[in-house]
Amino acid sequence: MTLFSNRQEEEVLLENLAMLLEAGVGVTSALESISPQLRNTKIKKVISRIQFDLDSGFPLWKSFEKTGLYSQRVISLMRMGEKSGKLVENLELISQQSQKERSFQSQVQAALFYPLIVFSLTIIVGLGVSWFVLPRLAGVFSSLDIDLPWITKALLALGYFLQSYGVVAVPVLSAATIVAFYFLFFFPKTRKVGEAILLAIPGFRNLLLEVEISRFGNLLGGLLQAGIPIDDALASLRDATLLDPFARFYEHLQKQVAEGNSIKKGFSSYSSAKKIFPAPVQSLVFAAEQSGQLPGSLMKIGRLFEERSSNTARGVTTALEPIMLFLVWLGVAAVAIAVILPIYSLIGGFNP
Repeated sequence: MTLFSNRQEEEVLLENLAMLLEAGVGVTSALESISPQLRNTKIKKVISRIQFDLDSGFPLWKSFEKTGLYSQRVISLMRMGEKSGKLVENLELISQQSQKERSFQSQVQAALFYPLIVFSLTIIVGLGVSWFVLPRLAGVFSSLDIDLPWITKALLALGYFLQSYGVVAVPVLSAATIVAFYFLFFFPKTRKVGEAILLAIPGFRNLLLEVEISRFGNLLGGLLQAGIPIDDALASLRDATLLDPFARFYEHLQKQVAEGNSIKKGFSSYSSAKKIFPAPVQSLVFAAEQSGQLPGSLMKIGRLFEERSSNTARGVTTALEPIMLFLVWLGVAAVAIAVILPIYSLIGGFNP
């Protein structure tokens, strides 16, 4: 078992390479030092191929491009860094952007983790009670000459069903849930549906929009500061975004810029721009474009919304706690009522 995933070790390779080059270590020596620290054999083979290409006279960016592991954004930054003598600075920028991407992902995952855990545990406990406890109660209630409430009949029917078909029904339902989750949030052709669901939930909508605006500022600003042409920077931004509304907007903006139009014209000609970018953000971008301070202003936007997204992620988790506890209480109350009502009816029948 490897300590890191492939993606993590690819990032570790670049981070360590930047640190060693900054310390004055040569490229070949730096790669030789990094290789023993990695546990993934695939990445070690990649380093060997890079060393071979360097010895054959290829530039560093070309050697990395031939591996096919890194995005065009990373390759462009390395190429520009080698040409301008700012390779270390650009590698550090790549490292910073990778760290921010991990931070963005962890914020969204943290907001989703708590409700998923509570919901899963609730389902497991509910299935356990329905599968093993309710059929026993059914035997008791069936021997009593009383009319059972509808909620009790419903729970007993569920218990009988699970007792008879649970061995098949539960695994099939679990597999169907996993498949549905995959198609909603991971499969490229259908994850737009999952995105639409999350964007329809107020708390998650704010979090996702703030994360994407922060990515917009940090990534686009960093690429422009590194000297990447704006149309290439927008293409990299389009590939990095996780939400389809932003990807479509960046594609539109890239076409507008490639035709010689300003960013302001690109924003104003896109009807849904106001839905994903607040008016103050647009105004700041337009003013920065006119003053020639676009990269620095974008970085400020990125830092501002990075902080906002962190606060929103904590707020979403805090807001979900009482909601999830209320849902758990509803389940417990339903079972309790289903059990107590027949007993109460039986006791009432004994009264003269």
